[in-house]
Amino acid sequence: MRIQQIKRVLLMSLLLLFFSQAPLTMGQAPPASNINNLFSIWAKLSLTGYTQSEIETALDHVEPKLLQRVKHRLRLNVIQNLARMNLKEEFMNSTTQHDLTVVTNKIRMEIRFAGLENDRYLRVMIRNNFGVPLNLI
Repeated sequence: MRIQQIKRVLLMSLLLLFFSQAPLTMGQAPPASNINNLFSIWAKLSLTGYTQSEIETALDHVEPKLLQRVKHRLRLNVIQNLARMNLKEEFMNSTTQHDLTVVTNKIRMEIRFAGLENDRYLRVMIRNNFGVPLNLI
């Protein structure tokens, strides 16, 4: 009789677990934030040749506040990449037109790879961080 009660309790608890709404195992956790996904999508599109306006059109379903956060993160990446290239020293030490062309080409290439060709705020950040005038960028 004692074994039958244990079986009955065990069977009832298993049935209760199977029909409960909570999952028994942990599934894959949701992404930490949607900004990482959007950043990856933006970077992938820019590296495949899409312009900033084309990328923004493709991501027009995204809320503007989140898109601004992605753009800000991209701007910071561009500034960090240019700082790693010692752009400020290269600009300060430039003596010929060719040196200035090399500096501006590096800036334009980074801006293009980030897909921020039309972003005026990035250009102002570059001017403030590296001293390159806006008309050269």
